[in-house]
Parts: sequence; C-alpha cells; structure tokens
Amino acid sequence: MRITIHFILIYTLLTIGVQSQGGGGGSGSRGGGSSSGSYKSNNKPCSTFECEMAIIALKVASVLIAVGIIIWSIKKWIVQCTGGRPPEENTEFINQNSRNNLNFGDNPFVDGVWSSRYYQYDKWHTSHQLLLSFNRYSYKVSGQGRDDIGSYTIDGIFCMRTLRMGLTKVYKAGTGDPIENLGHTVTIQLTWDSQHNRFRGKWYTQTNKYRGEGQFELNFEEASAPLLETNNCDWQPGLSVV
Repeated sequence: MRITIHFILIYTLLTIGVQSQGGGGGSGSRGGGSSSGSYKSNNKPCSTFECEMAIIALKVASVLIAVGIIIWSIKKWIVQCTGGRPPEENTEFINQNSRNNLNFGDNPFVDGVWSSRYYQYDKWHTSHQLLLSFNRYSYKVSGQGRDDIGSYTIDGIFCMRTLRMGLTKVYKAGTGDPIENLGHTVTIQLTWDSQHNRFRGKWYTQTNKYRGEGQFELNFEEASAPLLETNNCDWQPGLSVV
C-alpha cells in the first residue's frame, strides 16, 4: 500500500512537471501586447503532437505500473496467508487414486534406512539419512533422523492401495542450526514413482517467521533387521489404510 501511494505522488509530480515546461519568464521584457500573447501561448501544456503523445504514454504507463503493483501486493498477501499449507490433509491425500505410479512387483514400504532430499532457497539439500518403520497392521509410519536443520522425529500414515504416504516431521529444538530450527513441524506428502523407484512429493511448513513449500524425494537405502523383525508381515497390494 505504501508503494502504491508513493507511486501516485511521483506520477502527480511528473504530470505537473510536464505541463509546466517552457514557462514564460523569458519574454517579460517585451511590450504589453506581445508579452500578453507570449504568456498565453506559453501556458499551453503541449503545443505539438509529439508532446501530447508523450503525456498520454506517460499516463498509460503509470496506470499499468500501478495496476501491476496492486496485483503483486495482492498475490504476496495471499501467499503470506496460505503459503506452506498443503491443499488437503494427509488422510485425504493418501487415499487419492494414483494408479499411474503403481508398481505391484515391489513393496515400496520397507523398514530400514532411507535417504531424503528437499528443495529450498533455490537449491537441493542432500543427502540426509533417516530410519523409517512401517506398521502394516495400523498403516502408520514412524521414524527419526537428522539433516542440516537439526534432529527430528517422523510420524505418519500410508496406503498400500494408492502407494502414498503423509508424514509429519517435527524438529527437536536446540539441535542443528539455531536460526533455521524453531522446533517447527513440516508436513510431507509423497507418491510412489515406479519409474525411478522412489517417493516424490512436496513439503509444507508454516511458522511465525516463515511460510514455504517445495519438492521432496525419498529413496530406500538398506533394510534394517531389527525393524523388519518387529513390523514385518506379508504385503498385500490393494489394502487401504481406511
């Protein structure tokens, strides 16, 4: 809003300046009749076609710039209000159909060590390992890990029918980067990519200092025997989490 007001003031000053060009001070020493005629002539804002077109172009450009600033301000306000918020809850996300990515030859929900990377601040942050455990009775996933922000825990749900999962990542305050780690929560929604054998999706977060979202990828690295012994059971394609 301040930018718009400043622009209107600048536009007003420019308009006054254009209309005041060629003020008749130079002919004041001439005779009365000649001086009067010169005064009237010099009071005209524009006496040529080029001058009139320049003023019209200036006004049109001013209006377009003002409209652009208003649209940019509205978009920025919308992003500040809604940025970092997933379009649907995890329970809704995992039950959406995604048959194009289904690959029933393998079970993608494997207990063990996974590696993740996420896109933020115009670059990929790689590669961070985490431990994930999938409970095939309750269709819940849990885990923990550490990245360049800090240590975190993971809780979530998954669906074998759609090969999707929704995760909630909670950072432990006081670990890692003291500026980036606010003890905040990150929502991660992923879909199985059978062509590249990985989960792909987006992360979302909202804090009192930052709102954002970006790409996220999750790759399986190796199985963990203790986790497999605890949660392993026959994988049955087609089962739903709800």
